[in-house]
Amino acid sequence: MSHLVKPLFGLGYYFNGVDNHVLTSKELPTAYHSFSATAWIYRLSEKTSDDVIVSNSKGGGYYKHLHIVVRGNKPYFGFYGDDLRGATYISKEKWWFLGFTYDYENNIRRIYVNAKVDAEDNPSQSLIDNIIADVGKFADLYFYGIMGEFRFYNRVLSETEMNEMYTIRRNILDGCELLLGTVGLVRGGGTQWLDESGHGNHGTVYGAIRVRCCHCNPVVRYGTATPI
Repeated sequence: MSHLVKPLFGLGYYFNGVDNHVLTSKELPTAYHSFSATAWIYRLSEKTSDDVIVSNSKGGGYYKHLHIVVRGNKPYFGFYGDDLRGATYISKEKWWFLGFTYDYENNIRRIYVNAKVDAEDNPSQSLIDNIIADVGKFADLYFYGIMGEFRFYNRVLSETEMNEMYTIRRNILDGCELLLGTVGLVRGGGTQWLDESGHGNHGTVYGAIRVRCCHCNPVVRYGTATPI
């Protein structure tokens, strides 16, 4: 496996949109390098400001401050000053599988929505700095909703791989519902986010709450929530 940040198998995180985020501890190789990021998201509002999936906590300006967000209710893949906007409206209260890839060798940047190419372009240049991933936060903007199975790869995922990742969870979603506002759904806590890829890129959880959710694991079915 080449993912560099822990995939949330069976678990997601609820972010309150105010100050919740997960800050990882090690640099990821994005400077002059191919990479991919994927996540399942369930938005709780259709705000016009950014719903942040991940950004570079180091900041840094043009071609350094990577930000992957939902902006104006559409997916957005930013290199800071050279950005790609998707076409699909990402509505609230629905699970979406979003993917973002950058092919350094061919200089192709793509956004995927539910495993289908939603937008692509050729940026003027690649990122010129490695990132430290800040999940759910970009500057003073935050994600509001539930995010599951966030992954970051040091290579380009193919469309076939995107489809496989989407299909396996989509099958679980069928006949399964998310219960919002149910105490039994939101359990757990803790401040450490463990990287299970073997790269030791552990993170610190700031306020985000672990949840066991429908798409992550088939434990919420037809009005019954299984606590963690």
